[in-house]
Amino acid sequence: MDSVKLSVRGFADNPGPGSQILIVVELDSSEAGHSIPTGAIELRMAWLDVRVRARHSEREWRLKATPEPVFNLEFQQDGLGVWDVAGMNTNDAALFGNEVVEGSRVYRAIVVDRNGRQTLNYWEARNKVFDNRLQAGEARIEMYRFTLPEDLAEDLVAVATLRYLRYPPGFAARLGIVPAPSVLVSKAHTEISVSR
Repeated sequence: MDSVKLSVRGFADNPGPGSQILIVVELDSSEAGHSIPTGAIELRMAWLDVRVRARHSEREWRLKATPEPVFNLEFQQDGLGVWDVAGMNTNDAALFGNEVVEGSRVYRAIVVDRNGRQTLNYWEARNKVFDNRLQAGEARIEMYRFTLPEDLAEDLVAVATLRYLRYPPGFAARLGIVPAPSVLVSKAHTEISVSR
């Protein structure tokens, strides 16, 4: 999994309190020979957690990913079609527990059983309805907007962290096994100067 490299950049015209900055994260899997994550696609997941923190104080803000459009309309009803942002799918709370931070961009594949319900049992899978995993050799861009607080009086650091999980905590709980620890894949940051 160390074949995914992250880079982070911040863009703004003379950013000051109250202005908006654009945080751009590039995930580069150009050295991978397979999709990320790979293996048991119904279980494996990776997620991108992006935060902005004040350089000298303890203030920190989690940036939330924006859902990508879903083209499989059959599975879009009742929140079942939003699989790429943690916490926006009705199954996420039971699956992720406290492991995956709400609002994180999640990279995974979703398979459904013959009744159209998401399943974590490969032998029940009848159709793959979603797959946003990083492809081998892909460079993907994720963008986040952040409005600087009006009372901000210090520079910022934007931090992106990509983590991987072999199977979700909800799956472990259902089987009565020890939850898999998440693995740090890559981490990057950039400093953002704020005019005062």
